[in-house]
Amino acid sequence: MRGRAFVGLIVTVFGVLLLLESTGAADTGGVWQYLPSVFIVLGLYRLVRNGFKNLIGPLVMIVIASLVQLSFLGFDVWDSAWPVIIIIVGVSILLGGTRARGRRRSGSGHNISDSNRVGPTAILGGTEERNRSKDFQGGQVTVFMGGVELDLREAEVIEKPARIELTVVMGGVEIYLPSHWVVKKDVLPIMGGVNENRTVVRR
Repeated sequence: MRGRAFVGLIVTVFGVLLLLESTGAADTGGVWQYLPSVFIVLGLYRLVRNGFKNLIGPLVMIVIASLVQLSFLGFDVWDSAWPVIIIIVGVSILLGGTRARGRRRSGSGHNISDSNRVGPTAILGGTEERNRSKDFQGGQVTVFMGGVELDLREAEVIEKPARIELTVVMGGVEIYLPSHWVVKKDVLPIMGGVNENRTVVRR
């Protein structure tokens, strides 16, 4: 929570500086051009928080924010940006293929897995995955300009909690859970939102 408070403080201070500059109350020296640095700090925070175990999501955020930040500072980086983005997509596909071993595709188009952990990645596209592990332990979901649908309604948790790390940049994730699961969210949405919908069973 201290790490999250630190990131929240940075975002708040940056917002205050932007407000002062936009209203003419103070000259902040064009602080708006350093806005991408907030996302770089957020990506670094995610890396430290997960102990450098979940790399793809935070690295995607850091790389993209770094390219935009350099562009804002006057550097012409877009000629070399596309190869970097293609490399990231390729690595993500490779890692996704590794995680997909042992899965089979059902007629409904879902990837069905009995693995104890999930790790779908969607970059410029979408993917659907269903997990039915009897000892579900969590995992990570990474989305950049895409979408992920994760169905855990057949999964069971033995050792609580099962933690799922989500990194979503300009995309969306839908997670379906058993109705009896207790969900605790620790979120830091920036220009986004989080919703939890539950079906009420009437007797």
